[in-house]
Amino acid sequence: SLYLLSFIFRYKAGDGVANINQIDASGTIPAQVQATNLGRGWTSALIYTVGLRKCLLLYNSATGAIELRGINGATGHIDNNPFATANWGRGWSAVHYYQAGLVGDYVLFYNQTTGASRVDNLNFDGTLGQNKQVMALSDGWDNSVVYKVGGKNYHFRLKSSTGSMTIRRIGDNGTLGASLQSASWTSGWTMSLPYQAGTNSYLFLLKRNTGDVHINRILSDGKIGAIRDVRKFRFGWTVGAVYGVGVNTYLA
Repeated sequence: SLYLLSFIFRYKAGDGVANINQIDASGTIPAQVQATNLGRGWTSALIYTVGLRKCLLLYNSATGAIELRGINGATGHIDNNPFATANWGRGWSAVHYYQAGLVGDYVLFYNQTTGASRVDNLNFDGTLGQNKQVMALSDGWDNSVVYKVGGKNYHFRLKSSTGSMTIRRIGDNGTLGASLQSASWTSGWTMSLPYQAGTNSYLFLLKRNTGDVHINRILSDGKIGAIRDVRKFRFGWTVGAVYGVGVNTYLA
């Protein structure tokens, strides 16, 4: 992007209202810069940049509908009308964007109920392109994130009901590869957020019902390492985001 501004996007599926706030240099979130109605029912929202175009992808798991809207990098405003629509099938519970290889932009869809996954590339105009992979994974993983370490991508999944976790490599062609790591943790983890602080990478884990927090180091080979910090938050948090402003990292 040509712009060095940061914004936070919030959306209510019940009434379709989205609010955009600019994040200031101190990492705090002042008054909103836009309130708009994107329509009800979107279950996933994904923001990505392809070339110089910043895009918002909205997906509805009940209908399979997808809308793509442009984002103004200078103001953070979302365009009033979509520049493309599609239907990618119902049931995808997690949608992730990542870059792989030299110039590849990809979107990974995962279905928690069936274990199905698919990877599609993104065209230069930000629209969904060719399907690159359809793969049957195991079902039941209600935490799903993609992170990058050392220029390589990894797909992390976690079951809150059992504490089981697994990681797969993502190849330079954007497709899911071999299993890298599996482990059994305690049950109840409902939020997982990978992030980078300084030159190191970490995984933030939270239990919604108790407020327990663990922060684990992500190693240079993509595996999850030892616990580096243990905290206690108030219980009930269901959504979180990690973002950077300047050289500092924040959790909201």
